Amino acid sequence: MTFEFETFTLDVGCRELRRDGKLRPLEPQVFDLLSCLIQNSHRIVTLDEVLQDVWRGRSVSDSTVHTRLHAARVALNDTGTLQRLIQTVRGRGFRFIGAVREREAAPRYMPQANPGTSPMRFERLVPSTWPGLVVLPFADLGGDLGTGSVAAFDEDARTTLSRLDGLSVIAAQSAKVLAGRRLTARQIAQEIGAGYVLSGGVRRADNRICVTAQLVDGLTDRNIWADRYVRNATSLDEVQEGLIGELAATVSRQLLAFELQRIRDVPKADQQSWESLLLALSLINSRDKARVADAEALMRRTIGSDPHSSKAHSLLSFIQTLRVHQGWQTRALQIPLALQAAQDALDLNPDEAWAHLALGYAMIWVHPTDAVVALQKAIELNRHLAFGHYLLGLATAWSGFGELALQQADLAELNGPTDLLSRGNAGTVDSVRATACFAVARYDDGIRFAKRAIADSPAMPSAHRALLMNCAHAGETNEAVSTLKRIVQLSPGFSLAWIKENTVWTRQEDRTAYTEAFRIAGLRH
Repeated sequence: MTFEFETFTLDVGCRELRRDGKLRPLEPQVFDLLSCLIQNSHRIVTLDEVLQDVWRGRSVSDSTVHTRLHAARVALNDTGTLQRLIQTVRGRGFRFIGAVREREAAPRYMPQANPGTSPMRFERLVPSTWPGLVVLPFADLGGDLGTGSVAAFDEDARTTLSRLDGLSVIAAQSAKVLAGRRLTARQIAQEIGAGYVLSGGVRRADNRICVTAQLVDGLTDRNIWADRYVRNATSLDEVQEGLIGELAATVSRQLLAFELQRIRDVPKADQQSWESLLLALSLINSRDKARVADAEALMRRTIGSDPHSSKAHSLLSFIQTLRVHQGWQTRALQIPLALQAAQDALDLNPDEAWAHLALGYAMIWVHPTDAVVALQKAIELNRHLAFGHYLLGLATAWSGFGELALQQADLAELNGPTDLLSRGNAGTVDSVRATACFAVARYDDGIRFAKRAIADSPAMPSAHRALLMNCAHAGETNEAVSTLKRIVQLSPGFSLAWIKENTVWTRQEDRTAYTEAFRIAGLRH
């Protein structure tokens, strides 16, 4: 069934929204919300009905509903102020008020591959802003699992995977129905609108718990990854939390790596916002000046084709602030631009955690303590936002609260496997730990953390700066001297003048110690 309104067409069977024939990708929950409202356009749809239809009755926050509603409006060139098509009826619910025409959908066929053409170049069965993942119920493969149960393991795994930033996990009830029909991964993906399928099983043999898992590409039925986890235990409960955490982190890495490989085969003109964001993060992680410039150009192109993408404006702001953090530009030149891009992101979606994070990152370079509120808001919107904890650690370290910064670094590390931004910023947690150690005169620990950060991200000037300042005050002058040479290679034009203009340590004693560290290393101009 398809529904037409204005110049839009909503195809329920194919799960596609088009305007003037051109596809407008939607997250699965956004599509479900829009479909629910359009199919009931003759009446007001209550919030309870929306929760039941879109989230299968699962409890979600008001901000989650608002975010999906905002995304639906953006896709229709509507806003909460205009409410041209989607109306909020205060105290009652929502209503689609556009003139809707209903008709039968035409049959849809998959394109056939030309000889020698890689299937990786095909469009996804159901394009989505974020990759959709179906987690099929884990099978009970036998053995007495003790006090644990496969059903509990399955639910916990799905809940943990749903926290992964950059993934949209299909509801449990839908996954159970699909599993019972014995469909192939490709059939599941086509029917439910997901790109990937995760399945597995759990069993106990003697005093060992064994979990198997495999991740399959829903377009090609290709097995992307499979593994087997074995733990010495007599009950599933004993190892469930650790196993699921490791499984979720691995699935996230494998899926995002596969997506990145696929995206590189997609022509620039055909890249969706999600694909551009992932590519930009991979470029950022290089900490290479030219590649970061490519990431900025990519975000500007994305904003040109999708001006309502709050995440794209957020990442543009992040990149502009990163130029200062890397020592490539001064804050006087870059930070006003970064603040404006962050505000643009907030104007588009005030509940976008990345937007508050981008605002906080830019504000650190104005005054670190002023950034705390924005960063706390980002974490409030997404408590698993590891990069928010990292930046909050950076702000508190530069404000002289080293121990608090170390606590935030621990939280950043804990949530790292679930945070998409952290995957584009390797080594940052240990870098902020090194900075925090300098603030509390734990120089030997600071050296250790800085070296770990450099091992993860060799081209990160901030990690090298953290190594130098700890080495200088620990009496490791020779290493401080050699580190300065590397900093100048990474940040040409780095000087005492740059330090004076861009240092944001709030305490005078910290600013003095920081500048003195570079003098010890031999920086004279």
